[in-house]
Amino acid sequence: MTDNMRKFLSMTIVLFALFSLAACDGNSDTAVPLTTQTVTQNGTNQANIISEQPPEQPHEWTIEELGATIVAAGEFWNKWWASHHTFEWEYIDDSRRNWNPWDEAITPAHHPLSRGFAIVLPSSGFESLDDIGAYLSQFYTQAWIDRGFFAEPEVLIEIQAGEYATIFGFAGFEEYEGYLFIFVQSEMSARPDWQTATHTLIEQSGNRAVVETVVTTSINGFEGGGIMPTITYRFTLIDGRIESGFGQWEQYQDSLAQ
Repeated sequence: MTDNMRKFLSMTIVLFALFSLAACDGNSDTAVPLTTQTVTQNGTNQANIISEQPPEQPHEWTIEELGATIVAAGEFWNKWWASHHTFEWEYIDDSRRNWNPWDEAITPAHHPLSRGFAIVLPSSGFESLDDIGAYLSQFYTQAWIDRGFFAEPEVLIEIQAGEYATIFGFAGFEEYEGYLFIFVQSEMSARPDWQTATHTLIEQSGNRAVVETVVTTSINGFEGGGIMPTITYRFTLIDGRIESGFGQWEQYQDSLAQ
């Protein structure tokens, strides 16, 4: 090999080495840092998306907000009980109710029409329990709606020491054979007067809150004043909506004595 040939090969090797180093430096400028890479099962790299924003904190509902939801739900059940406003009588067909449930020639004893229910007409805007659930989602959690009972909170009364009876909390709606039914055979005259309600925040953790609500009862046209009993409720709310609730009618024996 001649001297000229050796010089040519040497220069070629040096130039190749320089180009290789330059290429490496260029790749290092665009490489993804190892701290933001993961290796998938097939061996390929996948960049992780790292959020620098702090996690969103749960909304802390004020007692005013929680109380407003409780009162709005309570007013709905008062309207249901009285069958007005949300359920005007013009939207209820009570003509087919079986007033003689022992006569199964009219309707069977298990039928809603034999158990104090009447048919809700489609002109009301409600045709199914799904429609009722969608409306009540303003006040109640989806878990409450999914339970499908659709009743106001149960309220107990102590009729004698250690013995209680339910006065509120019966199913308000049923769906049967393609019809929506509403319970209209209410016997209790006293109802919560939600304009008198006071609310106390018992605890709040994350999206869960527990509220104690005290409300006096009233009877339409009754002017007895302070002798009316009160109901003490305990509500659990999730994300500002009612998940569960129960109550007890207080001062009942004192009221009877006056």
